Amino acid sequence: MIRKIDSILSKNFFAKKYFHTSLLLLIILVACFLRFYNTPNRYGFDPDAIRDAIITTYGASTFQVPLTGPFSSLGPFTFGPWYYYQLILFRILVPLAYAPWIYMSFISLVVIFVFYKIGELLENKTFGLILAGLAAISPAQIAPATGLSNPNLIAVQAVFALWIFIIIVKKTPSNWWAFFLGVSIGIGINNHYQLSTFLLLPVLLLFTGKTKRFAYFLISLIGVLSTFIPIILFDLTHNHLEIIGIIHTMRNGRPNYVPNRWLLYLRDFWPNFWSHTLGIPIVLGAIILLFSVGANIFLIFKKKISKAYLLLLLTFVAIFIILRFYPGERAVYYLLFLHPFIFIFTGAFFYLFINSKLLYLKYAGIIAFIIFLIFIFFTNLSDTHSFESHTTAVSQAKQISAKYPRSKFILYSCKGITDYQVQAIMFILQTMGKLDSNGVKVGIFSSSCPVAIKSKYSSWEKVETTNLLSMSDSTLRKNGWTAITLVSVYDAYAKWYTK
Repeated sequence: MIRKIDSILSKNFFAKKYFHTSLLLLIILVACFLRFYNTPNRYGFDPDAIRDAIITTYGASTFQVPLTGPFSSLGPFTFGPWYYYQLILFRILVPLAYAPWIYMSFISLVVIFVFYKIGELLENKTFGLILAGLAAISPAQIAPATGLSNPNLIAVQAVFALWIFIIIVKKTPSNWWAFFLGVSIGIGINNHYQLSTFLLLPVLLLFTGKTKRFAYFLISLIGVLSTFIPIILFDLTHNHLEIIGIIHTMRNGRPNYVPNRWLLYLRDFWPNFWSHTLGIPIVLGAIILLFSVGANIFLIFKKKISKAYLLLLLTFVAIFIILRFYPGERAVYYLLFLHPFIFIFTGAFFYLFINSKLLYLKYAGIIAFIIFLIFIFFTNLSDTHSFESHTTAVSQAKQISAKYPRSKFILYSCKGITDYQVQAIMFILQTMGKLDSNGVKVGIFSSSCPVAIKSKYSSWEKVETTNLLSMSDSTLRKNGWTAITLVSVYDAYAKWYTK
């Protein structure tokens, strides 16, 4: 009976022509829901996010772009400016207040389609659907898609780089593909230096056996170097601030040592990281990890893997060893460049399961994969709550607007203590059209505010405002108050080198 049903399905016109396309569209629709549901309330207004949103808003409105990216937490050096370039360009094309966050979600949807193409290139459309399904519902992909921080784009660049790499290995495309491979890797490294390990990909092009392998290698390196032109020009024209900061960090800013035996690395880190990326409990994650390793060993033993897949495995093994000897902390939420490997290797296990020659096992594999996706979907659905930082900023902006309903405002922070909270309120007021450099002077209080301002002090959660119009700018500055504007934030973070 089951064989008869299977035969009917295989002959069905819809299944043959539209089945994969329909499933891919369904996967993308589910991904859209998980990324855009309850937004903008899910957009966190942490210091990095609100800083980048303001830089994007001001840069797009004045057609200015920073020469550098955000500062690294490791030391006095910055990343490249490509992260801001992407956000500012999208903000110009999509003139919406929340455009920076929308871009992160939009590019995350594009990545799902790229995963589908990777699976199709490595095996077939079924494998592509498995990879797309895993990427669509992974909480490790959804969280960066609703956040705003330069590392959040690392998984995006990693996926694009792997896709182009596979195209070069599987086919013999024009030299432009090698250049785009380098550009994708270079932009990723500019966004965050954790993607530096992907410089292995141009090297591996030398082992493809293609007649153009040396050309591909050299051209991809040119592509990588081309993305560093902005930061190199900045360094050459600003007293080598970047290279001096990197050297200083290498000499004095070594990461704190974390105990890192092979046992801890294999037993603790990887099961945690695998389960975190897939969005499942650690016990199930450890089981899936073991099955994924077993599936890939089976593929190697049976010689059922392509050269492209083998090169991906070699890349991962090299990164696996490099990461073992990294002396700092390996946070599971941080190493986004490894996500594509986890999806591909986990997908290989499910693909073998689903394509078993035993018909009953095949249907069991399909059912297990569907249950797996549904479980992760509802896990994500329960985690789509609003961020307090956003709802608080909106509430306080409305409070200020209600207090002076016909006025526009200029906000002040007290001694810098409340800067990023004031920036959040300012961003919301800007979306309401309530900012003006000559507007009502409104101070945001904290426990450190000077006694000269006669009002009740309060915490950030219950912030109070007051009309400071009676005080001159000199008096405000004398008492520790600083105006927070789009220009001041942009200058402080994007033009720090002029200070």
